[in-house]
Amino acid sequence: MPLNMQKSITSGTLLWSVGQKGDTCCWICDNCEPYEYVYDDFTCKDCGPGYWPYADKLSCFALNIQYIRWKSLFALIPMIIAVLGILMTFMVIMLFARNHDTPLVRASGRELSYTLLFGILVCYCNTFALIAKPTIISCIVQRFGIGVGFSIIYSALLTKTNRISRIFHSASKSAQRLKYISPQSQVIITGSLIG
Repeated sequence: MPLNMQKSITSGTLLWSVGQKGDTCCWICDNCEPYEYVYDDFTCKDCGPGYWPYADKLSCFALNIQYIRWKSLFALIPMIIAVLGILMTFMVIMLFARNHDTPLVRASGRELSYTLLFGILVCYCNTFALIAKPTIISCIVQRFGIGVGFSIIYSALLTKTNRISRIFHSASKSAQRLKYISPQSQVIITGSLIG
């Protein structure tokens, strides 16, 4: 075994060292990182994502992917809550659709209410992407879905709150109709905030 590839024992753990050129006359030993293996006498290489070096640090093995199983209690409880949330959201959407032209639904801002309900639905559906086995598709859906779902909710709430605040604030000052409080402009503002 070459001098620069000796095993070193420190604090009860086995470490491999690779030689690195030091000053003009000497070699220094440097430990490989825990996730690296010894490639040659002078180089440590990263095993890469999903791999870990063997104890002898000469090669790497694939790690077992650990994820929540669908039948686990940790998956069943969130899925039950999500299904109940999805059902209640659909019930509210159907209630809004059935009473679409009533004064109460019109006063609440139909377009923004539907947008808000859609955002809530997206958030509940994200539960299934979070529990699913990690794949490229499920990871993309997780990252995109969580951000977009909450963006839809917060944008709709912010636009609704801003509209109501502006209406009440201007009512005490003048009777002139405000700009950008129509349903179309509210949807455009919400869409730009989501974007």
